[in-house]
Amino acid sequence: MTLIVGGRASWYKYASSIVNPVNGAIVTSSNEKESGEVTPYGRLVYALTPQWSLYASYTEIFEPQSALDTQLKVLQPMTGVNYEAGVKGELFDGALNASLAIFRVDQKNRAVIDYDTPMICGGSYCSRSAGKVRSEGFEIEAHGLVASGWQVSGSYTYNRNKYLEDSDESLVGKPFSYETPRHMLRLWSDYQLQGALDKWRVGLGVNYRNEQKTDSDTMLNPVQGSYAVWNARVGYQIDKNWSASMNADNLFNKEYYSFISNNYLNNYVGEPRKVLLTLRYKF
Repeated sequence: MTLIVGGRASWYKYASSIVNPVNGAIVTSSNEKESGEVTPYGRLVYALTPQWSLYASYTEIFEPQSALDTQLKVLQPMTGVNYEAGVKGELFDGALNASLAIFRVDQKNRAVIDYDTPMICGGSYCSRSAGKVRSEGFEIEAHGLVASGWQVSGSYTYNRNKYLEDSDESLVGKPFSYETPRHMLRLWSDYQLQGALDKWRVGLGVNYRNEQKTDSDTMLNPVQGSYAVWNARVGYQIDKNWSASMNADNLFNKEYYSFISNNYLNNYVGEPRKVLLTLRYKF
């Protein structure tokens, strides 16, 4: 059994002013300062066997924010706690690493967009501090060599979030973030050909996320269905110093939005197919 303890001390100072461009008078100012804020950390690891271990960790959260409220004052730092527990192991004599983790993050004062206010914060809506919010879920990962020349990397994440407490009681139990997907799957496989073709490597991978909704009462939900983006790679080792590769991102030119904000205020189209040719020399 191994116990790891530590901590971080933070000093933080924020000052901003909004000035009337006509007469130079200060319209409003905002100042925040924190000195020696300590966030502790602890981790306990228990070795079940030489290959497998259990762990649990706890850390507190202190994160200054720059979002402004309707009074054009910066919000108080976000605080909270982060819990995590899981199991990690080595397979195939350490060639493949695998892990399973469960997590829970509780936060207070997290900045959320306040749609009930005029757009006076830099031409957009201002923010407010949420009461208490929670993100929780689990993640499965595996990385390494599964056979001669064959490398894999993969992970699956399940995450849900909700309001636990808030000044607006109608929000309690509802998601506070609609941008974070509940299901995410990332897979990548890379294989070095054998025999006379051993100078070639080929790779293929996919990133998947589930459908996305927003808190809009006027638009249809979900605003975007689930989608997958495929990537591929071909590499060739010319000699001991020179190598060439071709990477294709979004191989099938999938059309999707990489970001959709609540009430559709800021939406970004995902990158189309992109091909990159690289020639590399190693000393």
